[in-house]
Amino acid sequence: MKFLFISGAYKNAGDFLIEKRCEYLFRQIEPTCVIEKIMGNVSLDNKLEYVNSFDWIVIPGGPGYIFDYYPSHIKLTSCLDDIEAKIMAVGLGWYGADTTQHTILNYTFSKETQKLLLRISSDCGFLGCRDNYSVQVLRNNGFEKAIMTGCPAWYELEKINEISLRKDINFNFKKICVSDPAELFENAEQCLKVVRYLRKTFPCSEICFVFHRGIEKDMYTNSFNAKIAQRLKKRLCAMDNITVHNIAFGENGFAVYDDADLHIGYRVHAHIYNLSKRNVSVLIEEDGRGAGVNEALSLPRLLAYKGKARAPKSVFEKAFRKGAKAVGINLIQKSNVYLIDQLDEVLNSLKEEEYSAYPMAFRRMQNSYKRMVDVIEGALY
Repeated sequence: MKFLFISGAYKNAGDFLIEKRCEYLFRQIEPTCVIEKIMGNVSLDNKLEYVNSFDWIVIPGGPGYIFDYYPSHIKLTSCLDDIEAKIMAVGLGWYGADTTQHTILNYTFSKETQKLLLRISSDCGFLGCRDNYSVQVLRNNGFEKAIMTGCPAWYELEKINEISLRKDINFNFKKICVSDPAELFENAEQCLKVVRYLRKTFPCSEICFVFHRGIEKDMYTNSFNAKIAQRLKKRLCAMDNITVHNIAFGENGFAVYDDADLHIGYRVHAHIYNLSKRNVSVLIEEDGRGAGVNEALSLPRLLAYKGKARAPKSVFEKAFRKGAKAVGINLIQKSNVYLIDQLDEVLNSLKEEEYSAYPMAFRRMQNSYKRMVDVIEGALY
């Protein structure tokens, strides 16, 4: 059986992790399969003979359930009927600003995106969702075949049957990893406060700070965000016993987390990776993506923001002068001023409860994994 993966892995390490683990998953299900990849931002109109030589086109996770997903974020072909191969979506997610009922119930999809979702639903009989919020948004829009499967990146296949935390974790947290904010403009200062709290609370610990999307300007990062990242790195390097790691452009850099006793941070896929390795992990939620993971696994909720509101015009003008993208439509966050107190409470509660939340989360991951395998096998066979 031949699968063509539509890759969304350009720079963010998490996207590479999704793709790699989805590949492992399909090889587990169909050991003799052939898997090839093509970038999602490339039109397939002039590659139809190649595309139609595959049995399936697979979209292996990522923020696919968004208003203008097709053709703005994934090109495919100008006419979906030209694609003879069947299309499958595995563990895609909704990308909402927050998880209020107002946001969830009012979310819609463009007509072109609806066409793609209908095609996927028809071809494979399901729309795989990484969390329950994604399921709710799809069903609100009439897509009844939405199924919660979790994200492919949840699953480290060698550990999928383990329901205990990693045996060699040091609960004095000798090694702590912190992942960077996706929203640097809003959360860089808050992130520094988190690192200072950890440095003060665990003075003997090694702290590894991890940038998932790098720190340099390039075709994927504008100069505005690059400058914020570089400034953040400089201030981190001025602290004691803190190392900085850049893991962009691949999934191999995730190995920095393998022996972490504790992960705290903003990156959803740092959280997911650490959980898959059976590490202690606490995610600070920047939007609906992080909320979806924590809700699905019944893990502690920590919000980076107090609320979200449109920025004053003067802020937009200032951001524009500095080269920020999408000026006039971005949301800015009202920072959660109680985050450090809440983080301290979460860590103390986890310790008092002997980290019992994690075995329960791992069981939920097991159940989602079984569901994902079942629906994929049901579609293939």
